[in-house]
Amino acid sequence: MATEKDLKFVEFVLEQTKAGKIHWEVTADENKFVVSFKGKYKVTVDRYYDDDDDVYRFWMTLFDDSDRELLKIYAGDSPLVSQLFFLAKRNALNIDTALDEIMGDEAGSSSGAGGQIKDDEIPF
Repeated sequence: MATEKDLKFVEFVLEQTKAGKIHWEVTADENKFVVSFKGKYKVTVDRYYDDDDDVYRFWMTLFDDSDRELLKIYAGDSPLVSQLFFLAKRNALNIDTALDEIMGDEAGSSSGAGGQIKDDEIPF
């Protein structure tokens, strides 16, 4: 069962991610993202598909520098955990940068929405 402080920690990590103050990293598992704090802690957010219930399960885990699990918070304890997973994924994969490159600026001066595609942008 998550304590009030645990839930505040989830909120803190979510807000820091939204503010761009945290840079999440990809892992070998496409359903897990990681970030380090203070050089001695790391937080992961995970997603797992539960075939039995036909739903995704989300959780956030805090580890110390010895990889000991200090805290695990499930989306059932805080719905912010699933939101954090998707923000971490967006951050780690630089999705906004990719969208900006594709869509260009509002005036349409680069390729993408309304812009003209240049020869060097054609993928073949």
